[in-house]
Amino acid sequence: MLTGLLLCILLLGLLALAAVGLGRHPLAGRVVHGGCLAISLGFAGLALAGLGLGLPEAPLALPIGLPGAGAASLLALDGLSAWFLLLLGVTGACASLYALGAPAGPPRSLPPFPLFLAGMAICLAAADAFTLLLGFELMSLASWALVAADHAEAENRAAARRYLMFAALAGACLVPAFGLLAAGAGGSTSPRSGLRRPRAGGRPRCWPWRWPGRGPRPGWCRCTPGCRWRIRRRRAMSRR
Repeated sequence: MLTGLLLCILLLGLLALAAVGLGRHPLAGRVVHGGCLAISLGFAGLALAGLGLGLPEAPLALPIGLPGAGAASLLALDGLSAWFLLLLGVTGACASLYALGAPAGPPRSLPPFPLFLAGMAICLAAADAFTLLLGFELMSLASWALVAADHAEAENRAAARRYLMFAALAGACLVPAFGLLAAGAGGSTSPRSGLRRPRAGGRPRCWPWRWPGRGPRPGWCRCTPGCRWRIRRRRAMSRR
């Protein structure tokens, strides 16, 4: 299932390249939008198959990632992401079907559309921070290109500039946020790994919300006697 999802994403990338190559050909719009329609239906079919027959347990590792990080990019599907993949497939198919019957727009508006669908699919299936940021930025740049396609209008140019500014700001906020999550999770860059995961090769950290009155002590916590968790626990017991 994840292999099929990856194949659909790669086909969307090939459609974007084909749109650049076809240029002003009369059939360029039909080829691109027809291909996006078929791939969007494939997204919906994969999501329905996962929800009905069972979702894959192991993520799919891709041979790309941060230089020197020693970790591959991961794709995975759970129940929530499968539902949103179904919505992406249905809405992408409707938009592609409408584009097939609508008057042809400027040729520069064709390549961003399959890239927009690919970026959204990557965001939904991302199982690590690098893949999520990659899909988010691809989706943001494709959206900016779609808004700025009709740049003859001053309103469109202003809207495209604002969108690009907010997309860059969102990406700049996500990078340090995932860095903080990775530092607390022991160097993991996965947004699904959680903050309570022990650090590899070191002593786990007691988090502030695990102090007395906010839940039991984690089973993996083996801190020293000077740990803040134990000190506050001792003070709370003395008050009782």
